[in-house]
Amino acid sequence: MKRIITLLITVVVMNINGYCKVNWNLDTALIVLKTAKEDTFKVKLLNFISWEKNAVNNNDESIKYADSALVLAEKIAYINGIADSYFRLGRGNSDLSNYSKALEYFQKALSINKQINNKEGIGRNYESIGIVYNRLSDYSRALEYNQKALTIWEQSGNKVGVANNLDCIGRVYLKLSDYPKALENDQKELNLWEQLGYKPEVAATLGEIGLVYNNLSNYFKALEYEQKALVNFEHIGLEQPGMQWNVSFMGTSKNSFFNNHLRP
Repeated sequence: MKRIITLLITVVVMNINGYCKVNWNLDTALIVLKTAKEDTFKVKLLNFISWEKNAVNNNDESIKYADSALVLAEKIAYINGIADSYFRLGRGNSDLSNYSKALEYFQKALSINKQINNKEGIGRNYESIGIVYNRLSDYSRALEYNQKALTIWEQSGNKVGVANNLDCIGRVYLKLSDYPKALENDQKELNLWEQLGYKPEVAATLGEIGLVYNNLSNYFKALEYEQKALVNFEHIGLEQPGMQWNVSFMGTSKNSFFNNHLRP
């Protein structure tokens, strides 16, 4: 049993210290947490657990673990851990619609990341602040921060970051009814997801492009992209998020096409 626990600890340490995004296991992390020393690894472990809790919309728990990480990070003067804890606190509060708190935490994390020149941290905080402003319908600030994030990701060559922020920018332009710009950003985003081979994101972006064309009253194009999205979702698996929405939206597009082009 001791050997198994040691192996689990080794796997978690390698994953968290290396910021690996695969094969992380929440149950394992919770086991390791019980015997973790009060050091930088425990801060990373607590923030990892916070992230996993946030991923399943358990935001109260996410905030609790991030707060514990922050207390420990400040106690041992672990600057990167402090910044990461603020970021996790921002995410949890943002998803609970506590936007003023979320902005406060994101700004604190951003300030620290600027001090230590952590480009990844700067980029993800710009992105998150932009998303909050979008939810607050402050679209000028949303565009400002998402554009800043986009610049960071482009400079660092982070294609996933670039694609995510093109998505954010496209959504803002969609809300502003600036459909040509929404379409421009969505097309760029689609090209990147296709290059990266991210099939769920390809399917979702095809659906978003269909929505833009629908708003442009180009129902033929809307149907074309929604059909492509549906096919992609089917190839991935019927339970993929977004497929049910795409089927429903295709019905709307078909009705619009019929009403505007086929009725006498």
